[in-house]
Amino acid sequence: MTTENKYHQFGEDDLIVLAFLKNIKQYAPDNFDYLIFFGASAREMIKFLEYPERYGNFDFVFVCSLLSAIRKTFQHYIIKRTEVPSQTMEDKIMASILKKSKDAFKPLYASERLINKSHLIAYLRRDEVIENWNSWLLFVVQGTVEKLKAEMRLKFEITG
Repeated sequence: MTTENKYHQFGEDDLIVLAFLKNIKQYAPDNFDYLIFFGASAREMIKFLEYPERYGNFDFVFVCSLLSAIRKTFQHYIIKRTEVPSQTMEDKIMASILKKSKDAFKPLYASERLINKSHLIAYLRRDEVIENWNSWLLFVVQGTVEKLKAEMRLKFEITG
C-alpha cells in the first residue's frame, strides 16, 4: 500500500484564471502587487497555480482560501469579450486631449487602480495592444471612456 501525496490538478477554469491574472500583470502592471481578489493576492494566486507543489506544507485554510478565490475570480471576472466599436472623431479628439494635457479628466480615471491614462489613450486610438487585453480589462477601460465622453460633452455644453 502506498500513500503517495498527489497534488491538486487544476482544471480549465483554473488555467483561464491564471491566464487572466498574467494578462493583467502584463498589461496593467502599475498596481498589480496590491491587487486582491476575494481576499487573496493576485500574485499569490499566480504562484499557487504555477507551482502547487510548493504549497504542500502551507496551512490548509490558506490553501483553501486560494482555491476559493480562484473559483470566485473565474465566476466574477471571466466575462465575454465586448465588441470594440470603430474609432470616432470624438475618440480621436479625446485621445489628443489626454495625450497633450497632463491632468485632463484625471478625476475620472485616477480612482481606477489598474488603468491609467495610457490605457485610455490606447483604447481611444484603437491601438493594436487592446486586442491583447483580457475581456475584463477592456470592459473597465470602455466604462471609463464612456464616463470621459459624458464629462466632455457636459463641459462642451457648459462652454457653448
